[in-house]
Amino acid sequence: MLLSILGYDWEYLYNIYLQILSEVLVYVKNFALYICAWVLSYLLVCGAVYRRYARKLPTRIRGALGAKRVLIVIAHPDDECMFFGPTIFRLCEQGTDVHILCLSNGNFEGKGQVRRKELWSACQELGVPVENICLINDTRLQDSPKVQWPVPVIAKLIHHQLESLAVDTLVTFDRGGVSSHPNHSAVFYAVAFMFVEKIMPQNIFCDGQKAEE
Repeated sequence: MLLSILGYDWEYLYNIYLQILSEVLVYVKNFALYICAWVLSYLLVCGAVYRRYARKLPTRIRGALGAKRVLIVIAHPDDECMFFGPTIFRLCEQGTDVHILCLSNGNFEGKGQVRRKELWSACQELGVPVENICLINDTRLQDSPKVQWPVPVIAKLIHHQLESLAVDTLVTFDRGGVSSHPNHSAVFYAVAFMFVEKIMPQNIFCDGQKAEE
């Protein structure tokens, strides 16, 4: 008799335990869904507010980059997007006069004409006027990781653009060329050469770009 009573009590307690456990799990599930819904709603509201107001704030409020006319020096078509896209877009958005100097047509795989068109299209999407794009087609500056570009030649081309356009800011690759491409690094060394030879215009602010975040 005692064992049957104890057995009944244990079974009763076990059923209560299962009921409580199921209710707790349902509560946790609903709470998790509530938190997820709240976070998602918060992100959607933040995104809507940013698109509606933040992007339209004057650059003096959002933080202007302080450049009036910028020369972006790249080695090949597609460099403008891969390494300088956010910088170019932000400058154009702020009304800066952005110029692109591309030192080759990117004919490494025989697609020079295609890549030239892509450069023009990409620059238009980023906000750079077509007349501000300069592409060099020099036999000494062929797109190839095995070709050593002559630094004085690049320096002369850059210097000409700086002087003729009255540029105040120069943006190009860092010493590692961002992706370690020798053609990229050659552009950096050309800029360094200009400083060493004291042919860099004194009013130029120079930025050697690392990979964009």
